[in-house]
Order: sequence, then C-alpha cells, then structure tokens
Amino acid sequence: MNDVMNICFISDNGYAKYLETIIISILLNSDKDDNFHFHIIEDNISDNYKDEILELKKIKDFQINYYKSPNIEKYKEWTEYFKSLLGREYLWSYQIYLKLDILTLFYDIDRILFLDVDQVVLTRLNKFFEIDMNNNYLYFSPYPINESYNLLDSLGFKEFLISIEMTPPEQYAVLAGMLLFNLKDIRCNFNSQEIENKINDCFGNYKNILTTEEKMLPYLFRKKCIAVDYNLEIIENNHWNYSVWNDSPIKLLHYNGSRLNQYLSYKYNKDIDHAYVTFWEYFSQTPFYKNNYVEYSNIHMAHLRRWLLQEREERKWHIEDSRNYSKNNYNKLLNMILWIIPFKSLRDKIRNKYMIN
Repeated sequence: MNDVMNICFISDNGYAKYLETIIISILLNSDKDDNFHFHIIEDNISDNYKDEILELKKIKDFQINYYKSPNIEKYKEWTEYFKSLLGREYLWSYQIYLKLDILTLFYDIDRILFLDVDQVVLTRLNKFFEIDMNNNYLYFSPYPINESYNLLDSLGFKEFLISIEMTPPEQYAVLAGMLLFNLKDIRCNFNSQEIENKINDCFGNYKNILTTEEKMLPYLFRKKCIAVDYNLEIIENNHWNYSVWNDSPIKLLHYNGSRLNQYLSYKYNKDIDHAYVTFWEYFSQTPFYKNNYVEYSNIHMAHLRRWLLQEREERKWHIEDSRNYSKNNYNKLLNMILWIIPFKSLRDKIRNKYMIN
C-alpha cells in the first residue's frame, strides 16, 4: 500500500511512553509497503521524548508532525464546569476535548484515523483506509450503554439523542478510542469557523448533558456519525453484533491510563494475563524502557514472582509439587520474559537472582 495512512494521537509527557508503545506496535505489525504519517496533538511533550520517538524510524521509516491546540484554555474551563456539575463522577482531563481539534487542524488531509495511546495494535491498519465511508463524516467504535449511564439518564442524555434522531440510544454510545474522520467531506460542507461555532454552540446549549467529547460527536455529526465494528461493517437496524475478535481483520487491545500505570508500578497485584504480556512485549522495545531498563525490568520481575508465588499458595500444593511447578513453569516463564532485557549481563544477573534450582 503506497498511499499515506494518516494517524493522529494525543499525548502529554505522562503518556509519551505509551505513545512510543503504540507506534512500535503499528510499525511491527505493518507491511513493508505501508506508509505512515503520525500527527501528534501534544500538550507539552519534552524534546527528549520526541527524540526517542524518532529512534523508532530504525524499525520502519515514517513521517511525524506535532501540533499545539489553540483551544486548551477553553477546554480547561469546560472541564472545571463539568467537575462543578458532576463532582466526583467527573473523572476526565481537559485533554479529551483535544480530539475536537482534529476537525480544524488538518487542512490537506482527506482521511485520518485517531487512536488513543493507551492501546496496542496487533494487525495492519490498512483496512481503515480502504473502507468506503459513503459520504459519512465519522466512523466510530461503539459500546453498549449500561448501568454506568444512570447518571446520564438523569441529565437527559438519552432524550437528547432521540431529539437529534440518532439510533435509539439504548443500543450504544460513541467510544472515542478509535475514530475515523472523513475530513474531505467535512471540509466540503463546513469551513473552520462554522465547525468552531458548532462546537461552541454544543457546549453552550447542552453543557448540562454533553459532558465529554464522546457525547458531543453525535451532536456535531448527527446521522453521519456511524457505528462500525472491528470488521469494519456498519452496525445497522439497531442490531448489536460484534464480530468475534479473533476473526477480525483489525485487532487492538485498549487498556486505560490507570491500568497501564499499574502495569509499570511495583504495586500491581493482578493477573499476568494476555493483555499484560502483550503490553510488555511492545513496551519493552521502546527507547523509554531501554533508557530505564534496570527500574522496569525489576518491576516486571517483581510482578512475575508475586504472581507465581500467589498461584502456588492458592492451589495449596505439596512442597514437592510446588518445587516441580517452579522448575517446570516458573523458570520457563522467567526465561521467556528475560528476552525483553537488551543486555546479556543484566539478563544473567536477574536469572541468577530469581531462578529456582
């Protein structure tokens, strides 16, 4: 594929290590002919992180540009208002509204894919850029509205969606971790000032209802805001039917920031499952990890040892069974994880310290 795949991310310094991780996952799961242009809407990313991201060109070449939002102060004011409205129920940062800037920042791009940085990509992304958007402005990944929306019910959110003739709102809400924008058609119908006016009118008229960017997007795009599953099939007739994930041509693991922060903390005490292992597989290849490898390899090993000791205790095995388990499984897992450490001397040091004889 020779056409450029334009992909947008939003990040600050705190999330830059996850930005490195998702870019690595995209590059490693790409085709040799895939051509990427990454567009980063930044909130003060340091030059050091930007230099680290450029190092990823050793994996595969790409273009990259950084952009500053002209609306940060406005979004900060919005966030303070929503906090006063919802109190502890409001958990989001002003940075979520930076996604709205995608509509006006890019003047010469026809289609752009936005991805949250707290994800890893496990397949090629070319399907996003081959789909016919049929004159729609936005494709989004949906999720069902559940009990967590009781608060929104009281604010009249469902009634709002009905009033603008969206698909019956009991079916889904916009999940803004993956958004595919048809910027070409948006520009054909709205200039930048008209878009800004629509966004400001949305807040001004519905600020007691539309408390996140995910809830503003249906207002902005109405029936041209379309739900698709990861097989890139439009969800029609209110029929909620995700394709089986393992059979999907597009696979992403979407975490959240707090979960990834736990992964990188000594305090993490949950399962070492597929999601955990997959994240570390890509994170361990980032320049950030390699520049801090002693700290994070120790964190990783602490997680592994705690988990295996807990597994043995929960099963209440006999001493001999436990030792056999340790030899046959603990050491195997240890060796499997050690490959992420780039220096043999450190691998040997950790192996000697933690290996069970």
